[in-house]
Amino acid sequence: MKTRLLLILALTVPKIWASDSVRFPSTQQVADATLQRCGVAELKAYRLFTVGAAALYRENCATSWRQDTQESRVMLFRYERNIPAHAFTESAETLLRRNQSLPENASALRQFHSSYRDVSDGDQYRLEYQANDGLRLLLNDQELARLREEPLAHAYFNIWLGRRPFDESLKQRLLGLD
Repeated sequence: MKTRLLLILALTVPKIWASDSVRFPSTQQVADATLQRCGVAELKAYRLFTVGAAALYRENCATSWRQDTQESRVMLFRYERNIPAHAFTESAETLLRRNQSLPENASALRQFHSSYRDVSDGDQYRLEYQANDGLRLLLNDQELARLREEPLAHAYFNIWLGRRPFDESLKQRLLGLD
């Protein structure tokens, strides 16, 4: 019984990080732009279990991210737990629908989502948006997919930053408002 309790605690207690700067660098480079880290937030499953952390990078953190579709942006996701690929696909589709209507022909989106892979402790997803290049999905610096369809590529960030995001407190922290 004691061993089982220790195992449960080990699986549910989040890792302790030294600081945001250790977790995520202060800047990210995309094409010719240097993006600043706006905010960092813990990623929680069911609002209970920490599964990792995320950071948002933009050229100007003080402006609304929705105003400028030409602005490059990056989100980094570092994971502390194993997460199956289907969990990313299912939650992304649900949250995109919650924040906007999806195109009739969503084949590009389905193809993009089919590129998600299972993650393990230490893995990092990177979502990188550039106006003329669309949205790139990378896992541990390896490109998995690209979504070129606008405005969907720009709106993909609605999952975390939209009117009805994955988690409102996560949104506030990523935008540097909390």
